[in-house]
Amino acid sequence: SAVSYLLTYKTSVQQEAAMGGLNLNGSSNQTAELFFGTCSKNDCRTHIGVHDAKLEISYTLKSGKKYLRKYKIIF
Repeated sequence: SAVSYLLTYKTSVQQEAAMGGLNLNGSSNQTAELFFGTCSKNDCRTHIGVHDAKLEISYTLKSGKKYLRKYKIIF
């Protein structure tokens, strides 16, 4: 019924993160685009030296059962 995600990664300067969620409402075919960078007022800057990226996805089935999946992203 719902999916949430947390993306964490390190740059040469600091730790970064992005998080969000999707409410499926009967549709299981949705996507979310994640950007390794920062945007402000239509000015986007890509982070350089990205490493140690991890993605956590949690989801809840209609039955109420919750799951958490963790992935390490290799560049």
